[in-house]
Amino acid sequence: MQIHSLDHPAAYDYVVYGASVGGILLALHHAAAGRKVLVLNAYGFPGGSITESLSCLQQWPEATTPHARELFGELRANPYATVYDGPEGWVLNPEVLKIGLQRALEASDAALLFHVKAHRLDQPGPDGYATLHLIGKEGGLEITGRCVIDASDAGHLTRIVRGTGELTGARLCLFTSPLPAGAKPVVEGLPGLQQAVRLPDGRYWLALALPADAQTLVETAANDRLDELTRALAPHEGRLQIVPAETQLLYQPAPAPAAAPFYHVADLLPGRTYAPHQWLQQAADLEAAAGQGGRGV
Repeated sequence: MQIHSLDHPAAYDYVVYGASVGGILLALHHAAAGRKVLVLNAYGFPGGSITESLSCLQQWPEATTPHARELFGELRANPYATVYDGPEGWVLNPEVLKIGLQRALEASDAALLFHVKAHRLDQPGPDGYATLHLIGKEGGLEITGRCVIDASDAGHLTRIVRGTGELTGARLCLFTSPLPAGAKPVVEGLPGLQQAVRLPDGRYWLALALPADAQTLVETAANDRLDELTRALAPHEGRLQIVPAETQLLYQPAPAPAAAPFYHVADLLPGRTYAPHQWLQQAADLEAAAGQGGRGV
């Protein structure tokens, strides 16, 4: 692993915006092939919406590529990686996933730059490299890359670059403290409840729908929903145990131009769609597409 040097900026073959599981597998693939790769992330930890938005209920993926097999094999062998295994899927421990992804990055030649957010992408210059403008703790930053890929699960960079696309939904995912069996009707009656998984220790993993008419109002709605949950659980001596860093935005990007230095992960897997519980499978498919030399990968 390398940390991107602000004093000696370099041009990269691939700039991956978003340290999601899919973004990391793409970065590992290209770094192993000898390409210069940089992974950018808004938070100081990897995992995408699984760790940032606690979208922890996942179906176990079919993985045939080297890095996906290794990563998912290690997770499956770790007794602390999952807190639930049932017909709905696996509820992942987000902290164990963070550690596994961080170790994979540290063992690679990919460079990292975390705690940054993008605000503009310039078209390529005569040298064929595009410039991505970022805001970080140090101020304004510029990164150049031959290919820029938005691997954030919520399509943050794609909305900036294309200015189009559709916000198809928003969810608030969280963990509660252990609740008595008698609290089940209260949980099932929560406003906007989409999924509720009772864990073996009595805790719940919950996913609640939020109004997604305007992105600017999603976080306000999430805060209101957290207050409602706090009041609903209090009579049962329950509380909110783990809340997300941000609410989960479900985004459908606009179609990609015929040729561009910029891609959203959906452009790399044409014709395929993934639900929030299929992020691991999407990640495995991204590495497979990279191995086949598909569009933009």
